[in-house]
Amino acid sequence: MYDMLEPAQKYSQAFCTPEDIATAVEIRKFVDKELMPHRHDLEGGWHRDETLARKTVHSLYAKLVDLGVTKSNLPEEFGGLGMSPMVRTMINEELSRADIGLATMVGKIHWIVSFMLAGKRSDLLEELAPQIVGGESWTACVAITEPGGGANIEDPALEFQTLRVVAREEGDEYVINGHKLWPGPSGPVDYFKGDGMSGHMGYWTIATTDPQGGRDCAGLFYVPADAEGLEFSQPYQKMGFPGPIRMVISGLKMCVSPSATASIPNRARGRTLLKPASSVWVGSPVQHG
Repeated sequence: MYDMLEPAQKYSQAFCTPEDIATAVEIRKFVDKELMPHRHDLEGGWHRDETLARKTVHSLYAKLVDLGVTKSNLPEEFGGLGMSPMVRTMINEELSRADIGLATMVGKIHWIVSFMLAGKRSDLLEELAPQIVGGESWTACVAITEPGGGANIEDPALEFQTLRVVAREEGDEYVINGHKLWPGPSGPVDYFKGDGMSGHMGYWTIATTDPQGGRDCAGLFYVPADAEGLEFSQPYQKMGFPGPIRMVISGLKMCVSPSATASIPNRARGRTLLKPASSVWVGSPVQHG
C-alpha cells in the first residue's frame, strides 16, 4: 500500500517527465534525512521553546535554500533552475510530509516569482533574483487574508469586493492603511536574521484604491520588510504554524514608479506590481478598455 506514496507511483507521467520524478525522489530522500528527525523541534519541543523553534526553522530553511528548491521556478536567465510548475507542486508535496510551515516558506518564494513573471516585472526580478539564487537564505510573505472577509479575497466571484486594505494615491505616492490576518512568514526584520537566515525580502500585499471599486481597483503592492508603518502582533500560540497573527499597515507611504521598467532607489518604500489579468500596475491604476 505504501508503495503508492512513492514519487514514481503518485505522480502521473501524464503531467510530468521522468526527470521531474527523479527530482521528487531526491527531495524525498533529503526530507527523510534532514527534516524528519527535527519535526518536533520545529514546534519548540515539548516545552514550546520559541528559541529552539526559531533556530530549527531557520537552519532547516537554509538547508533547503542550499538544496536549490527556492529557485526552482525562477527562469534560468535570472540565475534560477527554470523548472516546470509540476516540479514546484512536487516540492510542496514532499516538503509537506515533514512540515507544512517549511513547505509554505519555500512556496512563498515560488509564489512571488510567479507574480513578478505574470506582471512582466523584469526590473523587480533582476533586483531580487540575487537574494533568491545567491548563497544567502531570504524569505518573503504574501499578505492576502483580512479580518473581516478572510481568504474570500481569492474568490473570483466576489471580485475583491471584500478587500479593505486601502491604498490612497497622494501626489506621487500611495498611502496604505489596513490589517492583514495570518500573514506568514512575517514579523520584525531582526527576527529573520541569524541561525542561517539572512533576512526578509518583503510583503506582496493585496490592496485596493477604492473598496467599492471591485476588480478594477485591486492590485498587488510590493512592500519591503523594513518599510516604516508596518506593525505586527505577538506570535499566536497554536499547534502548527506559530507566528504573528496580524499585520497592521498604518500610513505606509509607497513611491509610484514612473514606468514599468523603472527601479525605485528608495528601498524603504514600495511599489505596485500588477493588476488582475496580469497587467502591470505602475503609477495610476491601469484602465481596462
